[in-house]
Amino acid sequence: MQKTIIFLLILIVTSCTLEKSELECQKEVMDDIFLALVDSLHTEIRVGFRPPPPLSNGIVMNDSIKKSHSQILKKTLLEYRRNLDSVRNDTSKLNIAIHDTVYDARKRNLLNYLKSKKYKEYEWDTENGSAIYRIDLSDFQENKLFRFKYGSELPLDQNQWHKLGIYELIGFSTIVFDTAKTYGAMNAWSYCGRLCGSGFLVFLKKEKGKWLIDKVELTSVS
Repeated sequence: MQKTIIFLLILIVTSCTLEKSELECQKEVMDDIFLALVDSLHTEIRVGFRPPPPLSNGIVMNDSIKKSHSQILKKTLLEYRRNLDSVRNDTSKLNIAIHDTVYDARKRNLLNYLKSKKYKEYEWDTENGSAIYRIDLSDFQENKLFRFKYGSELPLDQNQWHKLGIYELIGFSTIVFDTAKTYGAMNAWSYCGRLCGSGFLVFLKKEKGKWLIDKVELTSVS
């Protein structure tokens, strides 16, 4: 019983709380989720481009076109998943570039997303979420899936990226927390070339003192 109490006290002290600074909380959450986040967002170049999201309800088109689009989307998604399964046993590391700076969430319209009725279950802290900082990639290099490089180290000519074995640049916004700091949301993007990129809305939650990815919504594809 005593050991359990001590363990819980350690979690409380070391986990993101209301008493910690905004910057401390931002970095702590990123430490917990970074590798899982990259794994969720990166484009698997070995299986082709990511399928587009379903059509928005606001798009007007006749039933015939809607049906055709739905069939194409379903076929594309099945093919993508089939190809994805075929490379799951590939143990070679992928080279991923990471945007050096975590940018201010409020500058990428994140709060506009969160004000939607769809997310009214959360009580967002709209005053914070602007603690911009540089990701320390050295903390994440020891893993079995990826090799990381800063985006600022890449040549300006993207055609040269491929010679370095890099086909994708991923970036993140700072996190907007709920008022209790038990849930969070952030924007993320993946850029893989001209007319090749995706935008995401990532929801986070804290369980047993650790931050986890709750769900990822694909918001745009080009």
